This record gives sequence, structure tokens and C-alpha cells, in this order.
Amino acid sequence: MKKVLAICLLLLLPLGCSYAEPGSPPAEELTPLTVNSASVSPATFKKRQEISRLTSDLLNDRIDSKNGDFTDQLLAALSHEDAVVRQQAAAGLSSVNFDTRIVDPLLAVLSTDQDGVARVYASMAISQWCTYGYLKPAALSERQQDILVTAL
Repeated sequence: MKKVLAICLLLLLPLGCSYAEPGSPPAEELTPLTVNSASVSPATFKKRQEISRLTSDLLNDRIDSKNGDFTDQLLAALSHEDAVVRQQAAAGLSSVNFDTRIVDPLLAVLSTDQDGVARVYASMAISQWCTYGYLKPAALSERQQDILVTAL
């Protein structure tokens, strides 16, 4: 039986495995827009790149995390219609200088966002602020504590 299974696997090996969707262009023909999604508008794609670059620079200490302009950009991106932009914004907010303005928008993402990855990044950012002592769950308002408990 093991021989038959081994032979079958060897016969299938030349066929290879592909994770490409049926009808998708070959990898060498993919452009950034088709890699991310065929339905992404150029403006959304540009916003994805902008927030991704900003988050990457923050996470890699290439820009000053104390600069409030970056915090403002990430806070604005948390309400973007594109889930990837919201994910990157939530991830980046864990690396900026702590600001109380961050708490409510992150809690909003945590409690209402339909994208699970955005919620995960928001929870990671909140957890990081708690770990560093900037955010104390007991010091949050009752409404904010209710959001955290509901999210659990």
C-alpha cells in the first residue's frame, strides 16, 4: 500500500501545486494592483502603500514616534473604508508615542470593525500600551471598560 501511495505521489509531482486562483494571471504578469485585489481602486491602493510605509518606518525606528503628525495620519486611517488600511493603521498606532486620543479609536476598531485582522492589531496595540503602563484598564471610563470586556 505504501508503494502505491508513493508511486501516486511521484506521478502527481510533475503537476505541481499552485495557490493561484483559477483564471488568475501567471505570477510574472501580476502588477501591484492585481496582487492585492482586482477591485482595489488606485486611490485605495495608494493609501495602502502610504500607511504601510508609515507603519513600517515607525516599527523600524526610521521616523520619530513622537511626531504627532504621524499619529494623526494613522488615526484618520483607522476610519478608512479599506480593511488593509485600517489594519496597517492599528498596527502603526502601537509604535507611536502614547496619546490619549488613540484609545477611543482603537476601542472602536476593537468593538465594531468587521475585519478580524484590524481587531487583532487594535487589541495588540491596546495590550502594548497596557504592558508599558501608559494605559491602565482600571483607569478607563466605564464605557471603555465595557468595550474591553465585550471584546473579550
